[in-house]
Amino acid sequence: MLEGKEVIVSPNEASTRATAGTDKNSTVSTALDMCEAMLSRNISKLQDQCENVRVSADLVESLVQNMDKMKIMGEEMSIAEVREARIKEHYENYMTKVAMFGSMSGVSKDEYHNLLKNYDIDLDDQWKVFKDFALNLESVIGRYCRFAKQLPNFAKLSLNDQVSLLKHTHCDFFILMLHKGYKPEYNIFLELNGLIYHVEEASDRLLSRNSVSLMVQMFDRLQKLNLTDGETALVGAIITMSSDQCELENSTLVESTQLDLCNLLRQNMKDLYGERNGSIRFAKIVDRLTTLREVSVQYYKDYRSICEDKLVQKETPLFDILLPDNDV
Repeated sequence: MLEGKEVIVSPNEASTRATAGTDKNSTVSTALDMCEAMLSRNISKLQDQCENVRVSADLVESLVQNMDKMKIMGEEMSIAEVREARIKEHYENYMTKVAMFGSMSGVSKDEYHNLLKNYDIDLDDQWKVFKDFALNLESVIGRYCRFAKQLPNFAKLSLNDQVSLLKHTHCDFFILMLHKGYKPEYNIFLELNGLIYHVEEASDRLLSRNSVSLMVQMFDRLQKLNLTDGETALVGAIITMSSDQCELENSTLVESTQLDLCNLLRQNMKDLYGERNGSIRFAKIVDRLTTLREVSVQYYKDYRSICEDKLVQKETPLFDILLPDNDV
């Protein structure tokens, strides 16, 4: 890993470098090195180290502000009215296509990839959408790293630990941050940077139908909690400071920080809802986090499978920037 070095790799340069040469193992290794460098750079280039951030009552407001700055759904889609209109428009366009050409849900993942790789047929333009997203992934990663860097004690960790935490917790974190973009009445959800998908458009293309199904079920369960912005930001912080999925150099600091964040969340809920109702609400959130872990296990299997695909490695060599080093 290229720790602390300012390595700037453009998508076009990355593609050229990652596909250069004839040795397959060397090519994959180069791409992995660049992914590690990009993630490390996005963390280390931030000047505001925030090493003095403490877990306190004032922290919640700061977390909410930093969460808003992430614009995880993209600038435009962060506006509720715009989001509603765009989702409805996408649904209507999708249903028009189904009426004209029929549903693509009967096409298996193997059939989809056979058509794409052997006949250059891109059903629903999903491969083009994926490539555009993957080649612009660094903008999302940069905003994600900035949020993490503002968390109590995160900046005190080694760069290795910071990278490990982001790799192993990003699925849970992004599902939490994107859950309000799911519209069950349309069967439509939002991805990073505001990409809109009907469930049938996303299933068995790159992610398996099982992953997509588990993900939207989790969106629905989170929506039923009706989380406040403060609760969402705090839960996001708790997720990020989770040491149980990866080996860390300073797991003690991560665990103690997560415990402090949990206690702050519990206290806030008691203040807002009363002793009994606050405790019940806290227990419900813990239950959702437990279920969320089950979703991420399936997601990481799919993510690893996608990253091992030769076409993905060739066309989007930096897509595995957040892939954990070991199986989750």
